[in-house]
Amino acid sequence: MPASACFPAGHASAGYTWIALYFFFAAIRPHWRWAGLSLGLGLGLTFGITQQFRGAHFLSHDLWTVMICWTVSFVLSRFLLHPSVH
Repeated sequence: MPASACFPAGHASAGYTWIALYFFFAAIRPHWRWAGLSLGLGLGLTFGITQQFRGAHFLSHDLWTVMICWTVSFVLSRFLLHPSVH
């Protein structure tokens, strides 16, 4: 991609990577998992919307980014966490 490419949303991914806390807390402290998900989504939305206001990204970039982060977290949790978490 050229240097001006902005897909997926890099700033938003810094927030959405914390979605992994949902799976981590599901294994360690299940009643905290929704707080972990809220933190990840909140940070990702904050970063993503800020970049959209600047004109650096479109909504579709942020939606793809959250899907990528969720998928990677889900797949890694399948391999790395105890099966009873799922």
